[in-house]
Amino acid sequence: MSIISTLRKEGIQVQKKLDTSEVNIISERIANILCSAFPDHQLQYDNLINCISSLNMYTATFENTLVGAKYFCHKKSIFFNADININKNDMFSLHECIHFLQDSYISKTNPKSLGLYSITKDTGLGLNEAAVQLMSSKINGIPKEFKLHKTDK
Repeated sequence: MSIISTLRKEGIQVQKKLDTSEVNIISERIANILCSAFPDHQLQYDNLINCISSLNMYTATFENTLVGAKYFCHKKSIFFNADININKNDMFSLHECIHFLQDSYISKTNPKSLGLYSITKDTGLGLNEAAVQLMSSKINGIPKEFKLHKTDK
């Protein structure tokens, strides 16, 4: 299945590819955020920038308007909701870049795993999403304990 038909199936319509300068700005911001948030992990700022800037990044319209961004590991691409100003909101790009940084490939175009999610065994998807959510929450300053519903006391 082509990327266009896969995107269409998921309700995503590409608007435009981000130019190199836009991708570089996002890459620098995300690398800075990750290095600041996880100093004990000895992340290499320049390596993160080079890695993230290798991604294909696009703006797109989403049928599900609650989606801020979507990462496709098979094409190493992030699609950002065109209704969100990605220059003022790093939350979505950060989350999707963490997914990208977790990739492990059997070959250049054949992904093996995405963090805790084993694509070859189709296990761990929920655990991986939870791990990425936890990292994103830490970076965005969301407390570990918060109320999800109005009825929580």
